[in-house]
Amino acid sequence: MKALLTEWGIPANFAFVIEVFIVVLAVVIVNSIIRMFLGRLQRQLEKTKNPWDDALVDALRKPISWLVWILGLTLAIEVLQESASLDGTAIAPIFDKVQPLREIGVVAILGWFLIRLVTRVERNLVKEREIRGKQVDRSTVDAISKLLRLAVVITSVLVALQTLGMNISGIL
Repeated sequence: MKALLTEWGIPANFAFVIEVFIVVLAVVIVNSIIRMFLGRLQRQLEKTKNPWDDALVDALRKPISWLVWILGLTLAIEVLQESASLDGTAIAPIFDKVQPLREIGVVAILGWFLIRLVTRVERNLVKEREIRGKQVDRSTVDAISKLLRLAVVITSVLVALQTLGMNISGIL
């Protein structure tokens, strides 16, 4: 990439700016494509009677967008790191934490998605049963969904701690 940029007359020490710009532009494009795809998919799935598919797509909307941005921005930071290491420039210590931050971000976003999924499935199933005129035990549904959300939070925290290098076998 740097050879191509220097061929175009861009100095090698500014090539990283173009690379970061390309990464951020790719993130914007990918995010837009995903949002359009999910919008079309949701319009198609609203025509079905299955409450699970609506809940899945609705729960996925925000977390997938955040995931694309976190992965893209951490990739841009890695481009900056690589450029700085090639130039011999001192790298800020915060940039050493990019990989763990990416991994924690992915775990947090997965947990966020699962919590949203549980909430939306609960809402859709209750609404569907009420539309059919069937009786719904709201306290049972509420208790089960709270337990599922708690299990997701606990599992996400344990996975995040393991990702940071902590031995979670003592906690378990």
